[in-house]
This record gives sequence, structure tokens and C-alpha cells, in this order.
Amino acid sequence: MNESTTTTTASTSPTATVTGKKRKIRQDRWEQNRKKLKRNSGKSYASQSGNKIPRKKFRHTTDCCKKNCSSSFDYKRQREIFKTFWAMAEKPSQDTFLISCIQREEIKYVKTVTKRKNRSWSWKYSFKVDGQDKTVCKGFFLSLLQITESRMKTVLRFCKSGTTVATEKRGKQPNPAKISNVVWSLVKEHWSTFPNKKSHYGSSKTERKYFENPDLNVKKMFHAFQEYYFDKTGKQLSLKYPTYHRYFRENSDYSFRQRKTDVCDFCTECKIKLSANSSDPCKESFRLHEVKVAEYKVLRQQCTKNINDDTLTVEFDYAQNLPLPKLNVSAQFYKRLLWLYVFNTHCFNDGDSKFFCFLECDGGKNGNSVCSFLNDFLVKKLTENPELKKVVLLSDSCGGQNKNKTLVRYCAWLSVKMGVEINHIFPVRGHSYCQCDRNFGVYGTVLKKVETVENPIEYLEIMRTVRHKPKAFEAEMSAHLLKEWDKTLDSFFLKVPKAKGKKFTIQKYVKLSYKPTGTMSVYADYNGAPQNFNLFKLNAFVSKDTELALANPAPVGIKTAKKNDVLSLMPFVKPVNREWYKNVLRGTCNDNDSAETDEMDSD
Repeated sequence: MNESTTTTTASTSPTATVTGKKRKIRQDRWEQNRKKLKRNSGKSYASQSGNKIPRKKFRHTTDCCKKNCSSSFDYKRQREIFKTFWAMAEKPSQDTFLISCIQREEIKYVKTVTKRKNRSWSWKYSFKVDGQDKTVCKGFFLSLLQITESRMKTVLRFCKSGTTVATEKRGKQPNPAKISNVVWSLVKEHWSTFPNKKSHYGSSKTERKYFENPDLNVKKMFHAFQEYYFDKTGKQLSLKYPTYHRYFRENSDYSFRQRKTDVCDFCTECKIKLSANSSDPCKESFRLHEVKVAEYKVLRQQCTKNINDDTLTVEFDYAQNLPLPKLNVSAQFYKRLLWLYVFNTHCFNDGDSKFFCFLECDGGKNGNSVCSFLNDFLVKKLTENPELKKVVLLSDSCGGQNKNKTLVRYCAWLSVKMGVEINHIFPVRGHSYCQCDRNFGVYGTVLKKVETVENPIEYLEIMRTVRHKPKAFEAEMSAHLLKEWDKTLDSFFLKVPKAKGKKFTIQKYVKLSYKPTGTMSVYADYNGAPQNFNLFKLNAFVSKDTELALANPAPVGIKTAKKNDVLSLMPFVKPVNREWYKNVLRGTCNDNDSAETDEMDSD
């Protein structure tokens, strides 16, 4: 079997990566080294240009000079010297042999009238015969060994320097094109200037850091480094982009963004364990996990494909934050940016999909904002279609946004208020890729090609125009919809839902069902039996006529460092948009300001 064939070895660690056997370097098999061996052995070979070089054949030398020095070496002795020289098969060894055959002597005669400078010394050539040196002429020396004048010049340079053992220096000279360590140290220094942070959930497992700017990539970093290098050294960078990209890929501890698609950690871990040991204890739990995933997919398909006339099916989720401003200048990559939050609600009944957008200074991505936007979307749908008696909500299981007491109380209140049954279904963790993610990908593809976005209205225009079937996306600035639902609903609901002999643990449930009568049923399995809990206080009464006095949320502060970073980018922003940013950072921004900015842009 070829030695380059790799063989896999099982690791004792269940999470270790299975790697193949590292291949050995076989320099003797390299074509270049094979040619070199043939050339040094006097055998025939093909030159770099493809010419056929014949092998060295012994020739009996009989005529050389006036002294007839060849007569001292018969046919047998000459053949022996020839074979000994080429049998060495290594140039350093052959050159060392030649050095031992050459001796430097002072010149005996000096010309008084010459057209060129006299030599400082002469060279004496000899071969050892029976332990004694026998002097020969240079012509006989070259003819017998079949070497050229140019090679002799190299050997004579060794002799002039007093070297007795020749060395091979070809291929060992310093590479003039090699990038110095100073450049690479500046590259790493430049990486650290970009805002970055560790993974929130995986910081204990890895030291990898993630750049905060979502528009950053290797090519943009390379162009920024060219300016950075010139500012530091005053010289133009000679580093090529492919070299920079390879160095980043192999030596960097940074990443641009965390994975976008949902990947189930439990599935990945179990597959690795079972590939190493098919009878691993995780086999049964993995099987049950797959059954649960299959049940969720069937249930979701039933809710999204087989929709009854009396049922409203809605899915909702938050998108990746969008940066403001988004510019095509290098300075932006080193700054903290203002974030635009995007919340999407998608109706499977008629294809309606709406993006609720607001700035980070207007509110947080929490249960209050989810309830505010859901209420605006659902109440309109239920009011326009009075025949709807059921509502199905689909979302991920994020505790801070979708699976918390604020949303539970809101769904219970809405069920009584609108007289509908509400079922909230959560996916298996790691298998939460949904229609909202596809909607984000539709406008995300366009945003990758847009280099400059200076205000939120430009984002909204892109969202409104990227889809035409079945309907265009709706998008609006929705800070005015944000309300404090948690504090307002406290007066109607128990602190913790109660049931005799049962404890309410929301993270255990995959389905929550709310009835217009004010009761709630929870399901630990998709096809399991329900458990009933009480939500409302005894003295609290909610009816269709109940109105809530919802307060507006308190403004969210922005750190001074971020304010300064955003303001420092104003020279790169159009003058008509600069005032809008200043109002935002002063805390005076509202939907009217955004509308004014829209009017200015239309002018």
C-alpha cells in the first residue's frame, strides 16, 4: 500500500476529532531531487528546459600537454579515478575531493610589461597515486573528470577562502520575498484594533473572539491594514492579499460572525460518540430526541400547511441586528455602531409578513417588545376576520424573548380579550429554523451588496422591495408601539401559575394552550396529556371590555464610548443625516424624527 494512504484512528475522547495518519515527507521521490541525483552521479537526465543530457562516459586521455602528464596514468588508473569521482553522487563530496587535488603556489615569473594585472598566485593540480601526489596539467584534470571550467571556478573560490570541506549553499540562501516578522506582528496588532468580544455561551470552551461589525471581511481588513501599515512605517505594503488571507486563516483567533443556521449540539455530540462506539449509552436518548424532532416537524407542518378557516397561524422571531451607519470606509470597522432591531411576524394564512423596527435606544429585545408587536399584528388580524376562533403561535424557545412569564400572561389576557383559543408551540432546541429566518435571508442577500446605509429608512425601503410574491413585506419604525406589559399585567395574574400538587416550570413545556375561560394547559410532549394551571388572581376580572393602561418604556441609555464612536463617523455621513444621529444620541429621537429624515432623503 502507498505510504500516502491515510488510516483513521478512533479517539478515546467522545468529542475528539478523528484524524488520519500524518504523511511522511519523501524528498527522495521528488522529481527535482531525482534529477539532481542522476546529474551528480553522471547519469543521463532531462534538464529543466526538457533537453536530454547524456551520461558521463569514460574517455582514455592520451594527449594533454608538452610534458605529456597523461603518460603517468594508464587506462586502468584513469578509469579508477573517474569512477571514484562520480560514485560520490553528491556535489559537496565531489567539490571536497577537487579541493584536495588543488594546491595554491606563488608565481615564479612576473612580467614587467603587461597589458593586464599579473596574477597573485597559480594553481597546481594533482592526483594521488600509491600515496603520492602526481602533478598534472589543468587540461588533463578537466578531461579525465569531465567537468567544466565554470565548476572549477566555484571550487577555486572555496580554495581562495581557505575552505577544506565544501558545502552546498544552493536553495539555502535567505528568501528576499519572505515577509518579515515585523509585518506579521503589525498584522496581529491591527486585528486587535477592531471591536470584538468572546462568545457569550462558549467562552469557557474556546478563546476565539468574534468581530462585532457584521460587514467586516478579510478583504476589507486587508485594505484597512495597507493604510495602517503606511501610518506606522511610512512605507507601502508589499504583502499580497492571498498571503494575508492564508495567514489569517491559519493563525488568527478571530471570526467574523457566529453560525447563522441552527445546529443541534446534542445531535452533533451523539453522532460523534456513536461513530466511535455504536453501543454508546447516548444511543437511546438520541433515538428519543430524533422521535421528538419528528413529532415537532409533523405538528408544525399540520399547523402551517393544513390551515382551517377558523385558525390563524403566525410565526415570529428577532433578526440579526443591523448596523447604523453602514459605510464603506475603513474607519467604521474600528467603531461601535448604533443597532437597529428587527422583529418579524409572518402569517401563514395569507402570506402577510411585517418587520417591526426600532433603535436600541428605544427599548430592549425582551418580552415587552415581543408582546407589543404581537398585539399590534394579532389584534388587527382578529378584528378584520371575526370568524377566527383559534390562534397558533410558533417561535423559538428563547427565554428572554418568547418563553417567559410576560408572554404567558399576555397570551392569557389576549385569549380572554378576543375570545379565541391560543396555542403556543415551541420547537426542539437546535431545530428552530423557521420561515422568519428565510424572510431575513431574503433582504440579507440584498444588504450584502449595499455598501452604504445611513439611516433606518433606507433599510425599510430595501425590506419593502425585496419580495413581491405572495405579497411585499411590510416594514415600519415601531418604537411608538413599545409598552410595559409586564408591570401592567401584574395586577391581574398570580406571581406563579398554580395547580394542586404541580409545579410550573415553563422551560419543560413544548406547548402552551390558553382558553377564553382564563385557564391554561401545558404539554411536556407534543402528543402528551395536558396539565392545567390557574393564572388569574381570584379578585381579578378580565373581559372583552377590559382596557389596559399601558405605560411607555423608559429610554435605554447608550454608553458614552459608543456615542463617541458613532459621532466620529459623521464626516463620512451626508449632511442631511447628521442631525438625525445627533438627535438620537441626545435621546430626542422618535418616529417623527425618522419621518423627517425620510422626507429629507426624498428631497
